[in-house]
Amino acid sequence: LGGIATASCNVLGYIAGENAARDFGAVKEGELDLKQVASLRSAIFEPEKRKEGPSPASFFERLDRETVPAPFSMFKSQGRIIKTLSRIDRIKGSMVDIAAPDYHELTRANEFKNFIQCAELVFRASLERQESRQSHYREDFPYRDDVNWLKLIVMKREKTALTLNYEPISFQNWSVKPPPPRKISHPVQMFIGD
Repeated sequence: LGGIATASCNVLGYIAGENAARDFGAVKEGELDLKQVASLRSAIFEPEKRKEGPSPASFFERLDRETVPAPFSMFKSQGRIIKTLSRIDRIKGSMVDIAAPDYHELTRANEFKNFIQCAELVFRASLERQESRQSHYREDFPYRDDVNWLKLIVMKREKTALTLNYEPISFQNWSVKPPPPRKISHPVQMFIGD
């Protein structure tokens, strides 16, 4: 999967860069919200105020233990996804103690804030998607379900809440049309159980 991810990052990054360059002139400069800037700055430098406490590395290790083993990352089920989200919430709750005695550790602490947010979004989307598709395998839904799930899950943070919406995938402009939607057995049939 690593090679696929690298290729995807390169291609999608190139496309994003081309579009950003093309659209740059049409974007109007917005107003700067100084309160928001001060709040973000304070949050970024908060770990630096603590010289003692758990290091960012300990948080990365803890998150890895809770999310990387195969029953949580590769062979998912509703029960294990809910347990993982609960563990992620506990880790997020303990992040107030993260310490950064230098700029390197401060960078790692802020990197972890972003990292755990991404992990949470991945597992929330995994819980929502009730099918198996490519590297997303659900024991409780071992079929690719084009009838109900040939769509994107779009997550957006609105103030403090996370909203979920669905965006259908349109094949109108594709020169090669996919077959009619159907349910297809996933090539991996693995059941670990909760």
